[in-house]
Amino acid sequence: MDKLTTKQKRFCEEYVKLGNATRAYQVAGYAVKSETSAASSANRMLRNVKVKSYIDGLMGDLKKSTIADADEALETITNIMRGNTTDEVVMMNPITGTVERVEKRVDKTVILKSAAEILKRHPLPVDINLNAPTKINIVASFDDVEIPEPEYE
Repeated sequence: MDKLTTKQKRFCEEYVKLGNATRAYQVAGYAVKSETSAASSANRMLRNVKVKSYIDGLMGDLKKSTIADADEALETITNIMRGNTTDEVVMMNPITGTVERVEKRVDKTVILKSAAEILKRHPLPVDINLNAPTKINIVASFDDVEIPEPEYE
């Protein structure tokens, strides 16, 4: 299998970092006469199967290291629910008159929301008997309805 050249690898790395193919082509060290020719060459480079494969690999590595997975998200929510985290608030010190950053415990509303989020993902088992007899009360009000008197012959 043919390998990428040093410039091609650099192009791929810069493209992943910058997200701009034209700029990545220039930074990689390719000589270009104009912005238009750089854009055209960069576009052609992105269609190269080996280059595309290398970029896909770099993007996969980037996603693995920078994006939280489901376990990490649940762990964070659990830490909030258990009160293991604090919030930073800005308050005015009444004595000195200066603004200070103060650590405080997470509010109970945040803890309850965290618990609700966990329960969305891990619902409690609930037995519901759909065949159980159920009592229904129906209340009707006829105050606004006029009932005609029956006619007798």
